[in-house]
Amino acid sequence: MCVDNLIRSVDAQPFGGGELSAGRWVVAASEDVRIVAQGEQSIDLIIVDDEADVPSVIDIEVPARGVLNIVQVVTKACDHKVDIRIGEQAEVNMTQLVLSAAEVATRTHLNGENGRFQLGGSFVLTDEERGSVTVDVEHAVANCVSRTAYRGVASGKAQGRFSGLVYIAKDAQKTDAEQLSRNVTMDEALIHTEPQMEIYADDVRCSHGATVGQMDEDAILYMRQRGLSKADAKRLQIHGFVADTTLHASIAGCGEAMMELLMDKLAKL
Repeated sequence: MCVDNLIRSVDAQPFGGGELSAGRWVVAASEDVRIVAQGEQSIDLIIVDDEADVPSVIDIEVPARGVLNIVQVVTKACDHKVDIRIGEQAEVNMTQLVLSAAEVATRTHLNGENGRFQLGGSFVLTDEERGSVTVDVEHAVANCVSRTAYRGVASGKAQGRFSGLVYIAKDAQKTDAEQLSRNVTMDEALIHTEPQMEIYADDVRCSHGATVGQMDEDAILYMRQRGLSKADAKRLQIHGFVADTTLHASIAGCGEAMMELLMDKLAKL
């Protein structure tokens, strides 16, 4: 399944930048794009690759009481950055799926009180691919919430990296922030994970953690005893590991289409 089929499956309309109104839209990350989401509306935005292999920045502003749901799918080697500014009582829900040797960075600034940012993402690297994901969240004001949960998979001789920073300014009291990185490696693959928090406020609730482990060999043996090949058993286990994030995509209707893209990638394991 290609990305075009994903777009058709959710009936998203092309968008080239500017003011974003209620609806379901798709933007190609081929060049720098500035987006201002209208306040007090719920908007869906899909960010996809295209043929251009140039660094790009998607600059997004969500004003007071706006709700923006984002799905980003990366299937080609690229250098993509998404910068998000969230206003008072505004909310951004984001799902990322990275299936290539890409450099993908998301930087979010919670600039208005009672803002909320949630990101669930996965990357899958195979063969000798090299890729990295960066998620930086800045809490500049009080009473904001952020949740980051990322899952990484690498096989063959691939190398992946997750780098995350939650920055909590002195005035950002009552911050509620979580950051989690879970990773699975196979063969000779490596994943480096670097979750970090910088906290300058004294009334906060924060947590972060990271794990890097091998596949569950007992589960693989169990599946092989029931007729699956070793390769199919690995694919099934990775499917389950990533599905929790991907199937619950922030835009309704995207989850199953994204899982089909994932299965195309898993066929290379």
